[in-house]
Amino acid sequence: MKPLNINQPGNKCTQQIPATCIPYNGTDITCIGQCDTDMVSDILYKLGQKECYLESLFDMSLLDLSCIYTSCPNCQNPTTVFGVFQVLISVLCTQQSQIAALQTCCNKLNAGG
Repeated sequence: MKPLNINQPGNKCTQQIPATCIPYNGTDITCIGQCDTDMVSDILYKLGQKECYLESLFDMSLLDLSCIYTSCPNCQNPTTVFGVFQVLISVLCTQQSQIAALQTCCNKLNAGG
């Protein structure tokens, strides 16, 4: 990380401070394994690592959804969590309608109609 340049016009300070020497004095960020001795550069690195990990968990581009729906020829498979959930909800709703229709049909058959 580049040093903080405080030698800019209008700045009263006359020295450079390496970013690795600026202690983090903010609120605790427990999900990144923060230490009391972490510097701002350490916190930024840990947050970046966490972001990359979470991004990899939510990458839906490699899911094969062909067994639950057939997309149109010019459509792309959903690549977001929202898109995948929407496909799943749509499939479940369609199946629920089909089940209700089958139940009605079976009830009529059982009743002799």
